[in-house]
Amino acid sequence: MTQGTKPASQGTLAALHRKFAEYLNDVLEEAMESEDGLPLDAATMGCISKFLKDNEITCEPEQRDDLEELRKKYSRQSKKKNVQSSVQSILEEAEQTQYLN
Repeated sequence: MTQGTKPASQGTLAALHRKFAEYLNDVLEEAMESEDGLPLDAATMGCISKFLKDNEITCEPEQRDDLEELRKKYSRQSKKKNVQSSVQSILEEAEQTQYLN
């Protein structure tokens, strides 16, 4: 810290924490609600996971059903995206093969 600089107040840090939590929540909701089921990249998922762990956020046993539904929804979206990518790859390969013949 440079001379004359004061540390941030508790209120400022609390506001920053709240805004960051809201931002991460918005990012996750947007990814899950998108029509094409955009999966989040590993860095973003890691950031969300670390934020939860650092804040000692854990799953209570009665919440497991909610988390299971969330896992299933994300898994379905991820599979849908993988299938779309596979179909696109097959179509591109078929297109290249036609040009070679």
